[in-house]
Amino acid sequence: MEHLKVKSFGPIEEADIRFGDLTLLVGPQASGKSIFIQLLKLLIDKYHIRKTLQQYNYIWGKDSEKILDLYFGEGMSKIWKAQTNIQLDGVSFPKSFLLPKAGRYEGTANAEETLFYIPAQRILSVSDGRPKPFMEFDSSAPYVLRQFSETLRLLIQNGMEKSDSIFPKSNRLKGSLRKSFNDSIFHNGKVVMDERTGQRKLRMEVDGMSVPFITWSAGQKEFMPLLLGFYWLCPPSKVSRKDDFKYVVIEEPEMGLHPQAIKSVILLLLW
Repeated sequence: MEHLKVKSFGPIEEADIRFGDLTLLVGPQASGKSIFIQLLKLLIDKYHIRKTLQQYNYIWGKDSEKILDLYFGEGMSKIWKAQTNIQLDGVSFPKSFLLPKAGRYEGTANAEETLFYIPAQRILSVSDGRPKPFMEFDSSAPYVLRQFSETLRLLIQNGMEKSDSIFPKSNRLKGSLRKSFNDSIFHNGKVVMDERTGQRKLRMEVDGMSVPFITWSAGQKEFMPLLLGFYWLCPPSKVSRKDDFKYVVIEEPEMGLHPQAIKSVILLLLW
């Protein structure tokens, strides 16, 4: 995947992007950056997306409008217009590419995820202190948010070893990065999963207090799902999970963060 050209897609009049090892998209609000990147994921991960939706009893079907609503969110199907033109690496993608091919095996059952997507709305995945299951979102939520939240749920349930400690963790990330996140975001607070409410939810232990997620600072709350996404990409093993993906998208990594915290995130991205 090197070159994506899009014309007349939602708010995007024309976009022509050549991707490098690190590509930054910069533009005003509501200019179509998120839609552009979600479209990219749909183009290269269609079969995995279809498999995931079908696992949760959604019907992919043969109606491209309904498929677009399932993926981009309810009411979004009209972003694909009659004059829309999409080319990825020189290959054109008409709207019909979404539809199953009659009598043809498309390998959906074995489809793997190629692009890991951390959405800008990530705070909604842990808004009450716990990662929400895929099916807890309604159809207005875009697929990338539902899938990201489900990924975090699986991480907390199965991928955090036996300890309830979420941060700091000695076997996650380099010590210099943990110190940077502590100094710029958590300020010696310890993040844990606590069960006192009957559900496992994020709390912070700091200065002799144990405080729920809702009372954290805006920057701490915004950073938490981003940190969990980094944990998913970088498990405690010699082989990083990030090698399982060809591409990683992080929307608005600076969301709600102090400049020093943004610097810490940039250091991790460069690492």
